[in-house]
Amino acid sequence: MKTGTSLQPLRMAHSAGYKPALLNRYAIPQSDDMKERSEDEDTARQDAMTVKMRVGLLMIAAGIVLLAIFFALWDPNALLRPTDDAEVPGDSGPGPRASLADLRETLAAYNHDLPPLAFSRERARWEYLAGMTGGDRHPLEAARLDLLELAGGRGTLDRLRPWFDRPDLDDLALRQVAAVRRLAVLRPMSLAGPDRDLLDSPPADPEGLPMVFRVRDRAARALGYASWLDAMADDAALDADRWLGLARSVLQAASPLASAVRGEVLARLGADAGSPDRPTPCDVLGSGGAGRVDRALAVLARDSAPTADRAWRSALAFRAALELPSLPASTGPGDSLPVRGDVPEPLVFILDTGGDFRAVLPATGTIDGPDCAGALAMVDIMAATGRQGLPPLLRGPSCRLMDRALRHLYTLAARSTLAADTGKEPTPKDLLREAVTGPVLTLPLYAGAYADWLEMMNRGQLPGPMVGIRFWEFAGRDAQLAPPAGIDPNAVLPTAAFARDAGPVAPLEDLLGWAVAHQLHRYICTQLLHADVHRADYRHNLKVADFLDSLLRTGAGADWQITLRQATGEDFDPRALVEYYRPLSDRLAAP
Repeated sequence: MKTGTSLQPLRMAHSAGYKPALLNRYAIPQSDDMKERSEDEDTARQDAMTVKMRVGLLMIAAGIVLLAIFFALWDPNALLRPTDDAEVPGDSGPGPRASLADLRETLAAYNHDLPPLAFSRERARWEYLAGMTGGDRHPLEAARLDLLELAGGRGTLDRLRPWFDRPDLDDLALRQVAAVRRLAVLRPMSLAGPDRDLLDSPPADPEGLPMVFRVRDRAARALGYASWLDAMADDAALDADRWLGLARSVLQAASPLASAVRGEVLARLGADAGSPDRPTPCDVLGSGGAGRVDRALAVLARDSAPTADRAWRSALAFRAALELPSLPASTGPGDSLPVRGDVPEPLVFILDTGGDFRAVLPATGTIDGPDCAGALAMVDIMAATGRQGLPPLLRGPSCRLMDRALRHLYTLAARSTLAADTGKEPTPKDLLREAVTGPVLTLPLYAGAYADWLEMMNRGQLPGPMVGIRFWEFAGRDAQLAPPAGIDPNAVLPTAAFARDAGPVAPLEDLLGWAVAHQLHRYICTQLLHADVHRADYRHNLKVADFLDSLLRTGAGADWQITLRQATGEDFDPRALVEYYRPLSDRLAAP
């Protein structure tokens, strides 16, 4: 092979993987001039590469410095602050670019349509429960469907979806958009028909319950939440972990009290208190449903249960004596006791001059005056927020948890006021009755067992065949409860798990609501009235009236934790509930 022969065969051999030792055997001779030129070219290439590397490193360093300066000075929210009516791009969802004028128009239409639809649904529900429809559910379902079409309809969501999670909105608009979003999760008309039907009807078989949770999660994710449980927690400005953590903190604080009350109830019933190895069948404490173990009233019945007429009159008199600044002087022509009869007219409150959010109250009352006073708290919340000039979307409590807290606070206030009239503190028997009908007996079930069960359900960790079994494992661990003897655990599940709307989380909201109510009650009694928590008279006291009014008129979407801290100077503290029952726990601990 002559010098200068093509290098192609050598390159092909090298690319084919032959070793250099073999290639050297066929090396192509080169002249001295060619070798020198090759070395010079190699040196030049190395020098050029070195220069390029230095320039590249300098450019990277300069870029890092510029990025650091950029992020130090840049306000990311500036891009989200358009002028009042400037067009802004939608975050997601169909439709053209949205504007603040479009948003205001959409919210105005929603607020116009919501009150009559909500009242129609409530009236239809009352008529159905009162037997006025002869058992026909169609009027109730029709009224409910009309409300769902507004609250969770695709048209509503398409118009408002671009505004979800928009920090540039003013507080009033931001809270209204958040309220629409939460309502849409509970009333997801955007889901396919079969999925909506699944949510509307309890599954015939408990094994279908995981599917219900999966559909709920699908509805929540469609609106930007991680899960349905996160959507429910968002109503209280919490994430799911924090929400469940608060429930467990109540259990930790009140567990000894709950155990003592449970033992006393079982002893009065003549039942064996059981042991961790042998839980008590839940039908011993109630009617067999795990969601009704707080009805253990067989030996704790009130000595003289008042009639519904007396209960409502007592509640109305207490409510009037609170003299709340935002309470209208007259609630309208419906502000009267229900008419007696087989099918009495409902007690209707007209909450403002426009007739918005009329409230329908049960005609029979519940048990006594304090309980009826608690029911009237809802009327006062709506009246206070209406008088504040808030749009209908924001009328009502800051969240469902605070709604329960204010209702329970009215109950506690009415009880302490009645005790103040007699000048006597409640007896241990009275407190035992309150503990059983209130939160104490169900604390271990809901704050422990139910919270863990709900979390596992939400995360899809429970298959159908294990739904009931795992719940009763938790119930045995925390509440020493078992399903009725001889019944499949899957056949006796928490009744709230099958409820519509926010039903499955209602026990947690009610539990935390009781804790908040006792904390607010403690503050009023000790700081404003300087009285005992069992004998504090709320009536005709301007300080108490102003304090209650400030709690009632915050409106939907306000952070209850901030409201609680501003009102009392305290963070959430479940120990107030335990302190209220201290005379009872001391009596139960005595030999």
